[in-house]
Amino acid sequence: MKELYVDRIADIMSIKSWQVENCVEMFADGDTIPFISRYRKEKTGGMDDAQVAELKHYIDVFNEMEKRKETVLKTISESGSLTEDLKKQIENCVNSTELEDLYLPFRPKRRTRATVARELGLEPLADLMWNVRSRYPSSDASKFVKGDVSDIEAALAGARDIISERLSETAAIRENQRSIFRKRHLCTKVTKSGKENPEADKYRNCFDKSYPLDRIPAHTLLAILRAENEGFLKVSIDTDAQMSCDKIYYDFCKAHAFPRGELAEQIKLAVQDSFKRLIEPSISAEVIREAKSRHREHQRLRGQPQAAPSRSPGRAEKNHGHRPGISQRMQNSLSKRRRKASASYNHISSPSTKRQGKVNHDGAGNDWQIQDRSHSHRKRHRIPGD
Repeated sequence: MKELYVDRIADIMSIKSWQVENCVEMFADGDTIPFISRYRKEKTGGMDDAQVAELKHYIDVFNEMEKRKETVLKTISESGSLTEDLKKQIENCVNSTELEDLYLPFRPKRRTRATVARELGLEPLADLMWNVRSRYPSSDASKFVKGDVSDIEAALAGARDIISERLSETAAIRENQRSIFRKRHLCTKVTKSGKENPEADKYRNCFDKSYPLDRIPAHTLLAILRAENEGFLKVSIDTDAQMSCDKIYYDFCKAHAFPRGELAEQIKLAVQDSFKRLIEPSISAEVIREAKSRHREHQRLRGQPQAAPSRSPGRAEKNHGHRPGISQRMQNSLSKRRRKASASYNHISSPSTKRQGKVNHDGAGNDWQIQDRSHSHRKRHRIPGD
């Protein structure tokens, strides 16, 4: 496993890199989670079953990510769009969402409105507006009125479609929108089928409700998603369209420049279209899937089975349960001595043995001197006379 993945796992789990490296080697050798956590504590640093299971999960995640990177690099390279900077970004990426955002502009797409606009030859106009080089877009659009482009408004609409798609594929914009969506509420609305079907009664507690997405209980979220799959609920996120559009427009201006006049109006129209048609449905689905995956992973780690150790027979299994280097004979001897010490302590502290020993009268009939055979010192006890 690459060093950047090892460091990332260590950072996520707040452990040392050598612990991750040792576990990677042991998993590669075929060792199981219970075996590693119980009998290889000197290599794991004392990690328990849950921690080792979580580490195994991240190892699998990053192994899959490495395979995905190979596919992404191959696809972009075949299209002739791979640059050294993009290749370096992809290779150093340790987040699957960030990787998909980098790949999104180059992913093979179905036919979209932006694709149609490109076929009509409107991409140069979109480039002028995207790079804030067009002061009067209507005047520039008049040069593209030909063929299937009937008028200036059609040319501007096609350019806005291209800009909308570019905005939706910008990694920084998508990540900022995810941060906003994660703080919103998950809203449910009962469908006509949910009102009429008796089988929907078990989901009645979830009808027409709103839950904070970052604090929704796992069982509630999974029940809502099941009801949605069965057609009893419609699920959405209560997004603030104006706030999101303002943030997208600010991110565009920060990356390029602040447009003015007519160009600013065209960019704002493209932002609104991009959010409503492309960004909101995509990010909403991503954030809901993320919450679902997080809850299921939490349940998986909590319910990790404590299975018996499994490994091919070998000398190491003779001393199961003991520290390495301590033989079975020494362990038995230590256990025997502990049992004897425990029995002796219980005998000494027992109330029935405290007054056994030699008793001498002092002549007054009230004071007794007791010499306890279990102790090397003398005690004086005051016992009232009859």
